[in-house]
Amino acid sequence: MDNSILATLKFSIDVDVDTDIRRDAASSTVDAAVAPADGRQREYCQWETFEARCAADDQLVVISDAVYGRMSYGRCVRPGYGHVGCEANVRRLAAAQCSGRHRCQISVPDQLLDRTRPCREDLKLHLLIGYTCVTGERERAL
Repeated sequence: MDNSILATLKFSIDVDVDTDIRRDAASSTVDAAVAPADGRQREYCQWETFEARCAADDQLVVISDAVYGRMSYGRCVRPGYGHVGCEANVRRLAAAQCSGRHRCQISVPDQLLDRTRPCREDLKLHLLIGYTCVTGERERAL
């Protein structure tokens, strides 16, 4: 492969928790075990696993957005089953686990994401996440 085409991806991941509150998160249902790399957010409920995988060997995952909590009623939270509207922006945390890799998984619940504590402890949380794949190579430490 022509090296001029390859982009070197550099990720400086700041794992400080960003707890911006968002009230209008969009959701869609999960149709397959491996989410398409189209950048659209998909919803992962309690006990489900988000899996990102790039089709080509020279492609790497880039997390575009990730929110953890109880954003709105939908597939994971039915009306009448408690509070919604609490959430944390966890893009940085999800990127630390996935961006720059050929494939990755994040299970719900996730111990690292749970540390953000966006909602009361007795509520089951879900993950709204999207990613794309970009051509590149992972930078290796010397």
